[in-house]
Amino acid sequence: MVTDHHNPDAETKQPMNLPPNYNGAGASRSSGSYGQGGYSVAASQSTPVASVYGHSVEELPGAQLSVSQPIDGGGPLDSTQKELAELEEKGTLWLLAAAGGFFLGLGWVTGPLAWYFGGKLRGRYRALGLHPAPSANWAWGLGLASTVIYVCSIVSLVAFILFVALAVSV
Repeated sequence: MVTDHHNPDAETKQPMNLPPNYNGAGASRSSGSYGQGGYSVAASQSTPVASVYGHSVEELPGAQLSVSQPIDGGGPLDSTQKELAELEEKGTLWLLAAAGGFFLGLGWVTGPLAWYFGGKLRGRYRALGLHPAPSANWAWGLGLASTVIYVCSIVSLVAFILFVALAVSV
């Protein structure tokens, strides 16, 4: 049992997250037979009314209680889900390429590629109005880190060779 917001001593007959007319039978919240905050059935009610946080709210005709709708295979929701699945696969691919290339010593090739394509994937997620998937974020970040590490390594190696060459020639 859940207590009523306006009268903590009274108990309601239904959990707070379900509207009183869950099955559309015309149940409305009233101070009728169950006492204050109770529910009674009104057979002649034309517009079902739900109680949301203590306020009466009219439900839209034809509206469903569930926000998740089955995918019938042809709507825009289906194509968006396919695109999201493809983006996730590409993100995972570039994440594996960046990690594998780094550990195999090919980070100087796979790092910039993962950085570039991970950035493109992140941009595509944002164009869809979504937060980028972790695989796209990690591919971008690991590609960036791998690129920076290899560039710094190459610059350090060249600087060391130049230093040794100058020290030997003197």
